Amino acid sequence: PQVVVGRKTSGGVLSPAAVGVSAGRPILADIRFSAGGDELYVVQSNPGGLLRIDTSIDPQDGEPRGLAVAQVEVCAQPTSMVIYDDGDSRFGLVTCYRTAEVFIVELATLTVVGLARAGTGPDAMAVDLAREVVYVANSLDATISVIDMSPTRETRFTELARLGLQEPYTG
Repeated sequence: PQVVVGRKTSGGVLSPAAVGVSAGRPILADIRFSAGGDELYVVQSNPGGLLRIDTSIDPQDGEPRGLAVAQVEVCAQPTSMVIYDDGDSRFGLVTCYRTAEVFIVELATLTVVGLARAGTGPDAMAVDLAREVVYVANSLDATISVIDMSPTRETRFTELARLGLQEPYTG
């Protein structure tokens, strides 16, 4: 089995010049589509940022637009992202492995609205809409951070708890 390219689209959206990389090329860490599928959010590690790309179909030629709509700077070398929708707003949560942080970006305006501390080496995340939290797997200290996303609690966008022994690599 092999991958065959069916058709090519413009590569200008993620070209080094388009995303501010003077030498080399951007390193992409994670991607997520919006619920409607007309926007693609791309976590870029070099330089650290979150990009929003218009993936709607151009009625003129029937091709995806592929235009970089906006970009916001986050930490150096972010690793992963989830989208949290509370009914009023949509947020992109981006993990920062080296700094043990989670950037919270309001997706409509592409603005950083929160910064939560996490355990060491945050990476994979899971959304829990029923409890209004996001769970973050911290790979280097073998813990799980619980980030509050409730708009009604004073602790919104902070770490509520850290689950685990917090003593990695002991046996």
